[in-house]
Amino acid sequence: MSCGASQWTAVSTAQRWKGLLSWSAEREASMTWAWRVCRAVERVE
Repeated sequence: MSCGASQWTAVSTAQRWKGLLSWSAEREASMTWAWRVCRAVERVE
């Protein structure tokens, strides 16, 4: 699994779900969430 691809997918999805947030705050939150998930997956694998 590619962390970079996962982060971009999470950003795209979060932008659709969280339309009320500003784009910059939304992106920051999405990237942080995606990074944590990706790191967790790496540990499991």
